[in-house]
Amino acid sequence: MDKVSNILFAVAVAAMMLSFVCGLMFLLFPAGFRKVAWQLDQWFSPSPLLEALDKPRYLERRFYRHHKRVGGVVVLGATYTLVRLTGLHGHAAAELLPPVWGIEPRRDLIQLGVMILAISNAMALAAGIIVYFRPSLLKRGETVANRWWSTAPALEPLDTPHGEVNNWFWSHPRLAGLGMMVAATYILGIISAFYFRLW
Repeated sequence: MDKVSNILFAVAVAAMMLSFVCGLMFLLFPAGFRKVAWQLDQWFSPSPLLEALDKPRYLERRFYRHHKRVGGVVVLGATYTLVRLTGLHGHAAAELLPPVWGIEPRRDLIQLGVMILAISNAMALAAGIIVYFRPSLLKRGETVANRWWSTAPALEPLDTPHGEVNNWFWSHPRLAGLGMMVAATYILGIISAFYFRLW
C-alpha cells in the first residue's frame, strides 16, 4: 500500500508541476508557447480504429453447415459441467474465497454460483440438442436476437472536438495561466498535506 501511495503521490506531483509550468508559460510567453502547443493541439479521432470492430460478421452459414459438430460440442461441454457440479463440495469451494467474508456468506455465494451455472448449462444442453437434431427451430429466435446495433451513432457526440474552452484559453492566455498556477499550487498543497498525514 505504501508503494502504491508513493507512486500516486509522485504522479500527482509531476502532473501539478507540469500544470504550473504550463501556466507560467501562458503568463510570460503566450505567443511562443502557442507555437509549441499548437503542434500538440490536434484531434485524433478513434473512428478509423473502431470502424473495423463496428462491422457485423455473420457465421450462420458455417454454423448450419456444421450444426451436428457444434451441437455435439455444446452438449458435451454442458453435460461435463453439470456432472462436475454434482460432485462439487460447497465447503471446499468456500475455502477458496477470502476468509474475511465469513463462512456463511462464502457458502451462500458458492450456492448461488452453482445454481447459476446449473441453470445456464441446462439451457445450453437443451440448445445443443436442438442444434444437433433440428437447428431450424432456432431460426425464428435467431432472427430476433441477431440484430446488429451499431455503436457509431452513440459514440459520435464523443468523437466531435469542442474548442470553446481551448479558444478561451488562447484568447485570455495570462488570465488562464494565472488560474492554472493558482489551481496547481492549491491542489499540490492539499495532496501534500493529505499524503504526509497518512504517511
